[in-house]
Amino acid sequence: MHAAFSPSVRAYEEYEFKRRWRDVLPPEDIEKCLEEARSVDNIFRAYACAVEKYMSLQRQQKKRRAEPLELERRPRLKMPAAPRQPAARLPWQAYAAAASLALASVHPLMALAALPATALLYATRRNTAPLWTEGGALVWMGRRYRFYRVERVFRDVNGMGPHEFNNVLLATTHLYNGVYYREGQLWILLEEGRSAEEARAVLRRFGVVVEPEPSPPPVTLKRTGLRNAAFSLVPLLAFLLSPAAGAAALMPAFVILLLSLRDVGSAVEGALSRNSAYYSVPDPESVHALARAAQPLIREALVVWQEDPEHLLRVERAGGWIERIAWWTQSQWRLQRLGVIQVARQRILNMGERGFRLNGFVRGRPAAFATGAPRDELAAFTRDLAEFTPYSLALTPSECGENAVKIGVDDAGREVCVSLEELQTPHAFFVGKTGAGKTTLGMSIALQLWRRGVAPVAVDPHGHWLSLARHMPLQAVDARHHAPPLRLADAEDVDLLLDVLRASGIQVFDVHFTVLYNALSKCGPAALSQLPGCLLKVRDLSNAWAVDAVYGRLAALAALKTAQVDPSKPLVVHTAGSTSPDARMKLILWAVWLITTAKQTCPEPPCRLRWLLFIDEGHALMRDVSYIASVWRELRKFGVSAVLATQSVSDIPQPLIENSGVKAVLAIEPEAVPVVSQRLYLPQSVVQRVAYEALPEERYAVLRIEGRAPIYVRLHPL
Repeated sequence: MHAAFSPSVRAYEEYEFKRRWRDVLPPEDIEKCLEEARSVDNIFRAYACAVEKYMSLQRQQKKRRAEPLELERRPRLKMPAAPRQPAARLPWQAYAAAASLALASVHPLMALAALPATALLYATRRNTAPLWTEGGALVWMGRRYRFYRVERVFRDVNGMGPHEFNNVLLATTHLYNGVYYREGQLWILLEEGRSAEEARAVLRRFGVVVEPEPSPPPVTLKRTGLRNAAFSLVPLLAFLLSPAAGAAALMPAFVILLLSLRDVGSAVEGALSRNSAYYSVPDPESVHALARAAQPLIREALVVWQEDPEHLLRVERAGGWIERIAWWTQSQWRLQRLGVIQVARQRILNMGERGFRLNGFVRGRPAAFATGAPRDELAAFTRDLAEFTPYSLALTPSECGENAVKIGVDDAGREVCVSLEELQTPHAFFVGKTGAGKTTLGMSIALQLWRRGVAPVAVDPHGHWLSLARHMPLQAVDARHHAPPLRLADAEDVDLLLDVLRASGIQVFDVHFTVLYNALSKCGPAALSQLPGCLLKVRDLSNAWAVDAVYGRLAALAALKTAQVDPSKPLVVHTAGSTSPDARMKLILWAVWLITTAKQTCPEPPCRLRWLLFIDEGHALMRDVSYIASVWRELRKFGVSAVLATQSVSDIPQPLIENSGVKAVLAIEPEAVPVVSQRLYLPQSVVQRVAYEALPEERYAVLRIEGRAPIYVRLHPL
């Protein structure tokens, strides 16, 4: 509703709302939604409220169906009846043929009266939508449209603000010619012969990745123009009554046949009929609410449109005539219609709207378009197509395919998944206070990946990961007494070893790299236990201080027993809760071992995902690991996906955060909101949602997958 509208327009909008939802919601719920809409003077609020109540009823019914049989005797609440399915309607040809036969039976001249009735039935009760698939394309209004599959949508309605969503609609909707949506998959339509590069480039800039080549039509629509033409023979039964009646019935039969030939298209359930949003001024907030409310109810949709530059001229022409007639007749109905035309003028001239011709079908309950008799084309504006954009239809951050890892459920109850193989950087960064669920989330991901052949390696000072022994064959190593079977071979290994020394608190300079590299060159590829002896061979007066600075730490590492571990099996490395400098050094050494092992066993990168490296207490272990931070992004090509969990982002190198494709903020202290928001590039209002929620039985997180909008997730328990 809008302040400029008369009470009669508001009454009409409320009538339309009641008509749509009367078979779905109880009367008291419908009235509550209308009261909510009246309080804000916006009919879209009623639609959003109705969607919420409808989804709540669906969840209750699903829960009831899942109850055991022995609970059937418990008293139950009376649930509203399921939506009534529309009764199967006979084609308009059947009614026209029956009327022609009846009139011809009364008197031959009466058969002519069936002609206007036949035309009226054809205009109001067509049985086919004028679009079909043919030769790998969709045909509509004499034009052919190709289907291009949408690979990924990085931004969504939940992540956008109302004004941002409004601007995206105005900037992108005219670049493509429609959408097809089914079961979480999405295709856009482009007119055949038109270059797809412009549309792909602009959509990618706004977060929609579209395949470069068209796909086979994901839906089949057959032409059914002559499907009901046999009814045209029914009036000829009048020959059985009299030759005169039969001769008079020839004309209605011919007209029915002729109109049936024009009734070309596909028999489609839920064809679009008209645009109810035309009756209100769609401010950005209302458009945003409309898109969010409609999407959960759409199961399948095929909507095709074409920009119509003459739409403004038709609106002006219609407005001029209606204005004259309205003032001449002082007709209340025409004055009301004049207000509608004035709204259309405002949308085109002052709001930057474009006019479109469109058609298609929707299975479900869209918020803006009603379903009914098909038409050749409908009129719409840019923002009337809000619920049919990729941003509205593909709200789920990632499809839950075979290789996806399930994280939790979003606000709408949909599964949120991450497919690490599809990410540009398959690493993750978790931040949260003690008990927020970082380790539990990591173990849940590790358990799912282990079932697909990916071995988890956890560097966990406290040893919480040892509880996974009941789910998988776990190797446990105490890093205080055991060193990995590490062999150093080149300069990159030396850089990694320097990170081990930095973790223990040693200030490392270029000269330390020089002496270690010379020692490695002197001895060749060497095991860790051989390195102190190699250092003594290159010690002289010029570098004695550098050798002496690192010799003690390296000797402590060389004195450890070498653990015999199988890299293809799950491994947990711990220090029984110790995070002393010596413990940090020995834990980081195991992370270095996995990195060097991955490099040595992947001679021709990139390699498939083989390991999940989880580093807990990252604020204590990864403070000064400059080289590990620089190669963090490159670990993917060696088959390693790394996860870093920390309680504080202040002590984490920024490259580790930026080169993590998945970022999750679990429960944090309220005073940590500004710094977490700044370091992870998340709005403070989003981060604040988890600042006060840390229930053990219900853990939540704000999840961001690469460049997509952040989403609020209720995490799955282990």
